[in-house]
Amino acid sequence: MKYLSYSFDAGPKDFIEVNLNKQANVRVMDSRNYQNYRIGRKHRHYGGLAKQTPVHIKPPHQGHWYVVIDLGGYAGTVIASVKLLRGILHASALLGVIMSLSSFLTSQSDTD
Repeated sequence: MKYLSYSFDAGPKDFIEVNLNKQANVRVMDSRNYQNYRIGRKHRHYGGLAKQTPVHIKPPHQGHWYVVIDLGGYAGTVIASVKLLRGILHASALLGVIMSLSSFLTSQSDTD
């Protein structure tokens, strides 16, 4: 499986911001789950299919986090930029978080 990966030391006061040139899966996971992902085993992650960017994901606790971007097995390439935003976000970034969460929750309810 081909994917992009990035890693950060981050915590609940931080946000990981991901910008994509097209829709893709954005997954944030700890070291153990990242290793499971790499070898194709079942894993847990935060995030999911990102249809709009930027995507902001808040790590639930302090630790070393991996950000993985993939196309879910489909052919193609994706261009991504990933950065860590330390501390509280300003209003425009917070609006992006709300919009991303709303989009994510809507896509989750469509599959239920």
